[in-house]
Amino acid sequence: MIESEDKNKCVLHPNKNLKFYVWIVNLCHVVNFVRLIKVNIMVIKLIHLNHPTSNIHSLINEFKDNIYPKLIERKENDQILLKESNETFKEIQSQNDNNNNNLKLNNSINKNKFIKMSDHDFYIYSENDESSILSGDFESLAFKDNCNILSKLTKLLNKVLLLNGFNQKLNKGIIPVGFKELYISNIKQVLIIDSIPNTVTTVGLCDGFNQKLTV
Repeated sequence: MIESEDKNKCVLHPNKNLKFYVWIVNLCHVVNFVRLIKVNIMVIKLIHLNHPTSNIHSLINEFKDNIYPKLIERKENDQILLKESNETFKEIQSQNDNNNNNLKLNNSINKNKFIKMSDHDFYIYSENDESSILSGDFESLAFKDNCNILSKLTKLLNKVLLLNGFNQKLNKGIIPVGFKELYISNIKQVLIIDSIPNTVTTVGLCDGFNQKLTV
């Protein structure tokens, strides 16, 4: 057989171009595929209409030098992307777990009864949950009625909200010294001198507040 100068031509049909196809079912078989070709390189011949060709060497070299390295590089890149995706997924999953835990905590306190104001969650105090309030780590509490628990807290709150209908007379000391922010809604009892301790630096009058203020 006379070798054609153009190795992409059939020896007996030099005017016809040959197209070579390589099917790879699984990338992990690529190495074995190359080894198999190397072992049988002397006996494998391509057939074009039952005519032998002499292009097997160039095909092997093309696959070995160009196609195979690209496949390996692609596989390595895919593994890197997969690792990064797994790490990102773990971060998202961890954040989601934290959010779920926080949600469970909110649900366990006063059955998720809270009021959001000024970007703060004021948990509504209930006598049924007094033990949870005393042992909890709160910064803001809201009261519908009795707020005597304020004097029992071991950690001083930053913010207190008196809700509509609050009906406890705010004598001196009911709201302990140390609080910095007090928000007042439509409370039933009239504010008196010393109702608000002098440590309070912010007083918020909420919707419904209708008492006359005098200086």
